[in-house]
Amino acid sequence: MPRRRDPPRFPGVGSRGCGWGLHGGVQNSVVRTGGGTYTAVEITMPTGAATAPAAIADAPGANQSLGSADPLHHTTTLTPPATLLPGALRTLDIEQIIYPDPNIAPLFLPRVRQVFLSMNDAYVFYKDYAKIAGFSLRTARTSKKTSHWVCSREGWHESKKGEVPNKTEKGSKRCCCPAYVKVKEDKKQKMWYFDHVQEAHNHKLEPSPRMTRYMHAHKNMEEGMCDIFNIMTRNGVAHQAALNVMADMYDGRHMWGFTEKDVKNMKAEKARVERDDDLNKLLQFFRDCKANNEYFY
Repeated sequence: MPRRRDPPRFPGVGSRGCGWGLHGGVQNSVVRTGGGTYTAVEITMPTGAATAPAAIADAPGANQSLGSADPLHHTTTLTPPATLLPGALRTLDIEQIIYPDPNIAPLFLPRVRQVFLSMNDAYVFYKDYAKIAGFSLRTARTSKKTSHWVCSREGWHESKKGEVPNKTEKGSKRCCCPAYVKVKEDKKQKMWYFDHVQEAHNHKLEPSPRMTRYMHAHKNMEEGMCDIFNIMTRNGVAHQAALNVMADMYDGRHMWGFTEKDVKNMKAEKARVERDDDLNKLLQFFRDCKANNEYFY
């Protein structure tokens, strides 16, 4: 029986050694370069056919283009494509000045010498303005007579002494934003007023409800909605189905004053409260049963 001849198999392309065809052959040699070691493969074609050398890279740094349509003449690309646009890698310019939308109604704009009946009224007004403008706020410092409310991105992040760095550090959003408002008390008039207002920011503003619901100062999960969600949970409604019902009530999830994670945190907090002091709750249940049933013991 004649010996079976396999088709040519080339080193580096699914083969560990040299294979020979009917009229052609392969010779390989090891070449060492500064970037590593690769195997140069020379393909000997049958008589009358054109011959072409091929370099198949096995090491980092090898990337040669042979300009041939032959599938064996391929190149190795070691650099992955960029996942971010170049503009997304731009360093923040803290000198830029960005003002809120000029189309905001004057009724919602804070003004110097604007008066309020209490400090809380002034805070609610400025928080509503911040939500319309698209930024979050926090209290920088306060006293009996004055209070400063600043943009949440004011100042720079300062790590605490002795703080152990995390394996994956979360970047700070603070960029020394200058926007703030100062409110003071007028004891004679028994009123509070804005003593200074700085509207300029140095970062992008996000006035859409889809983004403001992620800002800590503007999160608001109404107690009635919590009760409705708890009722659905107790009656066996699936978590996603309950979220869909709440989305219909708000005309879309983007109109929520909270996020899906806030709902999960609310459920977890309720479960922790129910687990606390569970032994005393069980004993009280037995006492109630004994008080209502003379045969219970």
